[in-house]
Amino acid sequence: MMKTLKLFTLMICSFSLLASYAFASSLDGSEPLLCSIIDVVECSYDRECINGEASSVNLPYFVKVDVADKTIRVPQAEDDSRVTKIQMVTHIDGKLLLQGAEHGFEGEDDAVGWTMSIDEDDGRMIFSASREKAGFIIFGACTQP
Repeated sequence: MMKTLKLFTLMICSFSLLASYAFASSLDGSEPLLCSIIDVVECSYDRECINGEASSVNLPYFVKVDVADKTIRVPQAEDDSRVTKIQMVTHIDGKLLLQGAEHGFEGEDDAVGWTMSIDEDDGRMIFSASREKAGFIIFGACTQP
């Protein structure tokens, strides 16, 4: 009985270590990630801020982050209208950091610069973006699909 208990304990510890290694290594951008948007804060130039969820600022609830392809896209989109290019990728202090910039719509001053930080251990995600008269902070979580 004691041998069985020791073997069982060793198996559980080994499995836990392997599972945590597999989970952590999967969030480094080497494989595509699925990220959920949980909370959004939008602040305008006139100091008015709105707290809400993704739909309150016309965002999807999920985005697919593909570092190899250098894209962030809405998984359900039928075309490339909701795709942004990742222009910079780096790893600092256990964080996967992504950055980019987008032109605005023609005739509007709404170009945007953004940064996404994903914790490589637990998947917590913070995305910040700024344009001429507004800024966004988005909180969420990422996992490997």
